Amino acid sequence: MKKYLKYAFTIAAPLVFNSCNLGGSIADGISVKEEGVSVDKVYVSDGKDELKTRTFTYGQNIYTNFEGVEGFNFENNKYYPQMSVYIVSKEGDTVMKQDKLYNDNAGFGKEINVLEGRLILANPIHSGKEYTVHYTITDQKGDGRLYSEMDFNLIKDDNIQVEKNGLDFQEAYIMSQKTGEVITNAEIGFDQLLLMDFQGLNGYQLKNGMVSLGLYVKMTDSSGNVVVENKDAFSGRGTMDENTVKQGIASTMKLSRGKLDNPVKWEMRIWDKNSDAELKAVAELTVKN
Repeated sequence: MKKYLKYAFTIAAPLVFNSCNLGGSIADGISVKEEGVSVDKVYVSDGKDELKTRTFTYGQNIYTNFEGVEGFNFENNKYYPQMSVYIVSKEGDTVMKQDKLYNDNAGFGKEINVLEGRLILANPIHSGKEYTVHYTITDQKGDGRLYSEMDFNLIKDDNIQVEKNGLDFQEAYIMSQKTGEVITNAEIGFDQLLLMDFQGLNGYQLKNGMVSLGLYVKMTDSSGNVVVENKDAFSGRGTMDENTVKQGIASTMKLSRGKLDNPVKWEMRIWDKNSDAELKAVAELTVKN
C-alpha cells in the first residue's frame, strides 16, 4: 500500500543528552519566554545536524530541540512535562494545533533533560507561504511554563523541475515509502521504494464526472542508459474520481543494485486524456550505495 504525505503533525520525545553543554544559547530566529521552566539551549535540527536556515522545503521534517530544561517539580524522582504546538499563518490563521504531545507520560528521570518536538511540514501547511510555529512546555505537577516561537518560510522542492501546460498542482515531493520521509537532499539509495507525488492536481477536463489521466515514467543515468521506462503507467486503469486525483498522482520507483552513473534523471509526465493539458517533471538524483 502506498504511503502519501497528507498532513502535518508533531511528535514530542524526551532525549538523554550526553554531549557537552555549549552554554545558554537560543538560536537566531527563535524567541523564548521562561515562566518557571528554563532551558539552556534551543535550536532547530534535521534530526542530526543543526539547521541555521529558517526556509524549509515542503514535506521536510524539522526538530525543535530544548536542551537543559529545568524548573519542574519532581515526584518520586520524576518530572512530568507536557508539550503543545500550534502554527499560525502570516495572515493570522491557526492552520494546525496539537495539544498534549506526551500522551502517555509516565514521568522522566532527571537524567533526561532534553525535550524535542518533531514537525512534518505538510498539508495543511503549504509552500509559498510564511508561518510562525509556537511551542509551549508546561509542568504537569506545577505552574512552570516555557514558550517558544519561530517564523519560517516554506518552499517547493527545487530538485523537482516542472513544466506546466494546462495542468497545475499544489505540492510535489519525492518520498521514501519505507521511512515515510520526504527526500529533500536529492540523494536516494538502492532497494529503496520511492514515490514522486503531485498533490492537488488541477486543470483537467471531466467526462461524465470522472477524470482520465496518463502517466509516463522514465529513469536514465548520466551515460544515457535507460533504467526504467513506462509509456503509460495508467494504461488499463480506467477513470478516477476527483477526490482520488487531488489526494495525489504518483509514480513509484525502486532501483535494484547494479552499475549506475550518477546523477540519474527521473522523468514524469502526466497528461489529461480528455484534453491537451499536461505536466512534465524532471528530478536529478544521486544514488548512494
